[in-house]
Amino acid sequence: MRPLHQIARSALDNLRASYSDKPKPPAFSIHAHQYLIGLLSMQSCADNYGLEYGDMMVARTLSALASWRGPFARAIKVELLEHLDAYNTLGPAYFSLKTQSEPERSEGECLTSLRSGDHQP
Repeated sequence: MRPLHQIARSALDNLRASYSDKPKPPAFSIHAHQYLIGLLSMQSCADNYGLEYGDMMVARTLSALASWRGPFARAIKVELLEHLDAYNTLGPAYFSLKTQSEPERSEGECLTSLRSGDHQP
């Protein structure tokens, strides 16, 4: 499971690349941007961002990204859901769960892991 800051960085990079040539970015990216920026400073759902709990930040990010479409978007959303599921099912054990610092994955690698089913815990 990648740390939240790596997932957020991938999402922001993809959104910027996808919509940089458009005169006006889509509404969902404007609303999701603030949450993705917050996730950049978080390792897991157990972290806080200001007074906001990490799990709520991830849930609100998913809500803001609901209309983001495509295979890469789906891969990012699956990774965020994995964090929420682990936090909700493991409870206090999630706090001691070490997220492996994986190398940054490209869009192609995210899509490959989604197709092969590697995203399942």
